Amino acid sequence: MNNLPATPSPEELMTTPVFQAPETLSPQAEEASTALIAEQRQLRHL
Repeated sequence: MNNLPATPSPEELMTTPVFQAPETLSPQAEEASTALIAEQRQLRHL
């Protein structure tokens, strides 16, 4: 057993929804992801 925290693989990061773990994001990252989601929603409505 190692005591290192588990680091998610890039594949896991790509498939894990951001909104499930907001506490792991910095405010800047959370703001950027929120803006990206809003942009995607706008594109869907066009």
